[in-house]
Amino acid sequence: MNLADEKVFLMVALAEFGVKGIRTALLLGVMSWLACERQPKRQNVLEDAGKTNLEVEPRLQTDSIAYTLQPEGLGWSTSIGFEYHNTGTDTVYVVNCNGHIVMNLQKIEVDGWKDVWLGETNACLSSPLVVPPGGVIEDRLGIWGADPGTPSVPTFTTANLEGEFRLAWNQPILHYDSDKPDFGVAIPLEDRVSNPFRLTRKTKRR
Repeated sequence: MNLADEKVFLMVALAEFGVKGIRTALLLGVMSWLACERQPKRQNVLEDAGKTNLEVEPRLQTDSIAYTLQPEGLGWSTSIGFEYHNTGTDTVYVVNCNGHIVMNLQKIEVDGWKDVWLGETNACLSSPLVVPPGGVIEDRLGIWGADPGTPSVPTFTTANLEGEFRLAWNQPILHYDSDKPDFGVAIPLEDRVSNPFRLTRKTKRR
């Protein structure tokens, strides 16, 4: 009940009960106002509904929420530390080359997450890294990429390298079999992408 409704309520009460009913009308008005104040605010309920899953930590976690791209040669570089926590009940196997791990860098755009930097593919096939249930694997990912249009690889696919990013890992799989084309079954996407983090670029010297 808003203020205008309360005024109408009081006027009707006064007309019906007369001057002697003033105290009763005022008491009813106060009780009605208190009842409205105690109702949950629908806007807050709706806003909080979408935040339920934000508190769930991803399996792939970076060691910071912000990194700076440093100018290096014809491109930009940074280093991102990460940990992968196998919180599932199945053993996870990581395809690699002499322990080298490959990840992609994705950026959030209007229509979703987009690859903006692709790590180089493995040049060999080593025994898989094994992460049992409850196990953790940690490493650092070195990122270097040239500006778009530069005759050098790898290259960033966007010139806008500031904003919100995440790592996407294609190598963790289940049920490893070296005779299969994909070596096994890829784990769900949500279990092999990192928490979001921000990238900024340091100004190049002229």
